Amino acid sequence: MKTDFINNMTHEFKTPVATIMIASEALKDPEVVEDKSRISRLAGIIYDENVRLGNHIERVLSIARLEKRN
Repeated sequence: MKTDFINNMTHEFKTPVATIMIASEALKDPEVVEDKSRISRLAGIIYDENVRLGNHIERVLSIARLEKRN
């Protein structure tokens, strides 16, 4: 059960990190920098994925707190 949890959480962490990486790399593209709507969309993606990542971290911490009580 612990191995399944670790495998699942690894996937859940890697997905937003990869999305953030792609969006931030796109912001380095000179063509993208000139397009304010694309910058806005990419910034939104980065923000949303950071929120998602933060939520995953909070879930792991909550589980750790529950285990500590037991």
